Formats: sequence, C-alpha cells, structure tokens
Amino acid sequence: MGAFGDRVIVYSVDASDPQPFSSWEAGIDAGQQWREVRLNSSLIIRVPSFGPGDVATVRICRWTERNETSCNDGLDNDCDGRTDSEDADCQSPAPAPIGGSGDVGGGGGGGGSSSSGSGSSGGTGNGAPEAGPSSSGLGGLANWLG
Repeated sequence: MGAFGDRVIVYSVDASDPQPFSSWEAGIDAGQQWREVRLNSSLIIRVPSFGPGDVATVRICRWTERNETSCNDGLDNDCDGRTDSEDADCQSPAPAPIGGSGDVGGGGGGGGSSSSGSGSSGGTGNGAPEAGPSSSGLGGLANWLG
C-alpha cells in the first residue's frame, strides 16, 4: 500500500461552486477519529477498523453538545461513543457519607476529624471529555451514521 493506503482520506468541496476544487482535510488510521473544526460542520469521523480488500468501517457523527448534557434522550450528543448513563458527563459525583464526621448537618462530630470527611467528596474528573470510546462502544448509537 502507498503512503495513504492504510488510512481513510477525507476531502471537502464546495458543492455550490460551478468549478469546485477539493481540499484535503485528514488521513484517519484505524482506531482513530477526526473532529472537523475548520468548516464548523460539527462532524466527527471515526474509523473503527479496516477489513480485507481495502475495506474500511467508517462512522460519522454530528455532535450537538460539546459535553453531554441531554442525559435522558438515548443519544450520544457529544459523539464520544457513550450515551446518557454510560457517558461520564452524565454521572453525578458520589454522595457524601451520611452521619459521618464530615456530614455538614450532623453536629457533634468529634473534634478535628471533620477535615477527613471533606477530602472524600472531591470530583473524579467527571465532565471531562474522554479521548474516545472503545471499539465495543460504537454500535447502536442513534446519531452515528455508517
């Protein structure tokens, strides 16, 4: 295979131009994705795998949210490969322990032990977009094409 024979090549063209020219946008390897930003199309193109005979599996998604906030619609709105409850953006932080020394409403908590409870309520990085889904998380997503 040539220099680009092992990648999906993405071009763009202005279809309204009577003499359009194409512009090379990306070469995407298997297991990788490309987020279009230059044309503001909100597209993500993912290449899960290549098969025999120069065949590629290509998934195209148009994201509607940079981070998932529509957590009950059954869609992967931020195109990270995870829907609703599977998406870290939709996970709420773990609740604080009830009745422990760090309980805000609990009174009489034993001296200086309240500082030990406050450290357990920190975030776990929820809300940060992840690099990409596992290959098993790609199927069945309603706004993914391909």
